[in-house]
Amino acid sequence: ATVYAPTGAAAAAAAAVADDDDDDVVVEEEEEEEEEEGGTKRKKEEEEEEEEEEEEEEEEEEEEEEEEEEEEEEEEELQQQKVTTSAAAVATTATTATAAAATTTTTSTTTTTTTTTTTTTTTTTTTIIIIQLTLSITFLNMSIA
Repeated sequence: ATVYAPTGAAAAAAAAVADDDDDDVVVEEEEEEEEEEGGTKRKKEEEEEEEEEEEEEEEEEEEEEEEEEEEEEEEEELQQQKVTTSAAAVATTATTATAAAATTTTTSTTTTTTTTTTTTTTTTTTTIIIIQLTLSITFLNMSIA
């Protein structure tokens, strides 16, 4: 009677069957380790989720701050436009008052002495108005700064 020893795949299968009892122990140990690691993994996953939520909240807060800054900038621009418009109106008024004074002076000097006195008073009044307008412009510029 000749006894043949298994070779190749048959030998590997025979070894696996013979070693099967040890595998059960190893599998059980691995399952226990996985359960322990599973708890750790769950904790890590929960921590990662919490970190992601915190990061999202921080990003939302940053976006809100940026929006508030943009709104403030827009308000400043509108205020600047209002001041510029006011300054332009003051400058226009000053120009109109100066032109009116010049016209009055020219007309008055060609007439009588009484008219010349009136012209001097008008010129003085116009000068006072121009000084007041200049002061208004100065205060507007100071409020801008």
